[in-house]
Amino acid sequence: MERAWGDDVSRDRNRLDHLRHPRVLSVDPQFAASARICALRFRLWGGGPRSITLAADATQGPLDIYDMLRSWCNQAHVFPECLDLRSVTIAIRLASVPPAEITCTINADGSHTASMLRGFERRVCLALLMQWGMLDD
Repeated sequence: MERAWGDDVSRDRNRLDHLRHPRVLSVDPQFAASARICALRFRLWGGGPRSITLAADATQGPLDIYDMLRSWCNQAHVFPECLDLRSVTIAIRLASVPPAEITCTINADGSHTASMLRGFERRVCLALLMQWGMLDD
């Protein structure tokens, strides 16, 4: 039986589905000054293995990626619910002097690049990913 566009019943949900719609990522100001989604990689349900990546300009606002996603969906005549998010890249500006920025990519299967970070940066990144519901406890 062929799956209908937007049919959520027969497909598995992944840990990134909640990021298909605008979301500001809250941070603990003791460790991080800000966090924003700077790239999304997705496929269309039923669209085969090809993926699309949208990357936001680092100088724009924290929801810039969602403006890009909304524009892409409107041009492609696709509802966000038809997107199968495969990975999300997050830029985290640390509350350090001088300010430092780290990036972390988390994939739909739960793998992530935080393990490549060291020390304080790794701990902050992992704590934020858990806070945002992107990692299992």
